[in-house]
Amino acid sequence: MSALDWGIAAGATAVPGGLWVVLAAGVLSVCGLLVVAVAAVRVARLAMDGTGPGERAAVLRAAAEVVRAVRGGRGGR
Repeated sequence: MSALDWGIAAGATAVPGGLWVVLAAGVLSVCGLLVVAVAAVRVARLAMDGTGPGERAAVLRAAAEVVRAVRGGRGGR
């Protein structure tokens, strides 16, 4: 089957033009959240290196403050 058999004219797309913008915005949003999540894990792991059990709560609290500052607040709470 060719593209014309599916009703797609030459130069046209199967998805309307406005939908591409919505899909791109969604993909970029997910990628942004992924970057923030990976950065949060990296900050926590780097902060935990060389700390004792008694210091971990304070270190994780400080790392959470840094992540909140980068993310922009407390997430709507």
